[in-house]
Amino acid sequence: MKKALLSTSAIALMGAMTSANAADWELNLGGYMEQHIGYVSQDTAPGTDFDGVHQFSDQEFYVRPRITLDNGIRISARMDFEGQDNGGVDEPHIRVAGSFGTLTLGEDDDAAGDVVVAAPEVDFMGIVSGSEVHYIAGGGSLVPQDGFSNGPYTNLGGDAMQIKYFTPRFAGFQVGASYSRDGKKSSQKGIQDIKNPIRRGNGNSNIGSIGANYTNSFGGFDVAFGAGYSVADSARPNTSPEAYNVGGKLGYAGFSIGGGFAEGNGTADDGRSINGGIAYTTGPWGFSATYTAGNSADQLGNNDKNQQYKLAVNYNLAKGVRIHGIGMYFDEDDKSTNLQRADRVTGGDVDGWVIGTGLRVDRSEERRVGKECRSRWS
Repeated sequence: MKKALLSTSAIALMGAMTSANAADWELNLGGYMEQHIGYVSQDTAPGTDFDGVHQFSDQEFYVRPRITLDNGIRISARMDFEGQDNGGVDEPHIRVAGSFGTLTLGEDDDAAGDVVVAAPEVDFMGIVSGSEVHYIAGGGSLVPQDGFSNGPYTNLGGDAMQIKYFTPRFAGFQVGASYSRDGKKSSQKGIQDIKNPIRRGNGNSNIGSIGANYTNSFGGFDVAFGAGYSVADSARPNTSPEAYNVGGKLGYAGFSIGGGFAEGNGTADDGRSINGGIAYTTGPWGFSATYTAGNSADQLGNNDKNQQYKLAVNYNLAKGVRIHGIGMYFDEDDKSTNLQRADRVTGGDVDGWVIGTGLRVDRSEERRVGKECRSRWS
């Protein structure tokens, strides 16, 4: 896989150098902010009390320059700046796209992550994506070392420095592959260069991932399917990390139903997860019901379990402005010996409910360098 990706990368870059004159640069500037507030009631360990009003926010600012060469090849860069306390740049990378497909160089999800199809959710506090942990005591207990959770897939390398290629879409089908040396990021000390050894004793290395997806519309129906598989080397004895995910979604007349399944094996915490849901949108309104469940086992066979149910309603106040309401029940039971902060404050067992709301503002502005600026709301 590694040699094939390197060959594809070379071909794409050589194509970009052919007839490389270009039009003006385009610069997309934008960002979003979310404010969430909810009332939480949860049962935790004796002597602890996490009931009451909880509030959290999420924000990001991004810069995305792009240019189209005279030969039709599009070159773009992505730099997303996190607005949380620790800040930092999220998933910085360059993409080269054309009739040959799309090549990505830098930090990004692996190929399996790019093809994830999961349960539909109309709100912007997705339990499939893991945002709900902000409401759970200790930040959520089912978050083992290798990234397994009740999410839609198991990421063996994180948003690591990697080489990734996806084919053009043919009759709705698209396939891709990615390779990462050892899961390091460019922002970390000990980046992936010749001065630093491969990080074999602290995580996975030689992480390969493949993914395939299908999207199409016919007879008023919208269909989407995705499947991915990842494998890696590990310094841990008698382990061979691998993970796979599969999911599908069907939409018709404003309704959508879908779900997914993921499993990870040979990691510090093996496990599997499922998610499913149904949604309906009409005009500015959206409604959804979602269920997720996950379980994992550490190397001593201790099991963790996690399940969540959520009802949500969303209303689009204006272009780029949304408000939602949610009601959620959650139940976590952590018996792992790999105790984290959540285990220490909750005793490894927490269940409860939350009623909450949130407001999101999302805007981007597209500027052609040297030309008049035009705005685009998301």
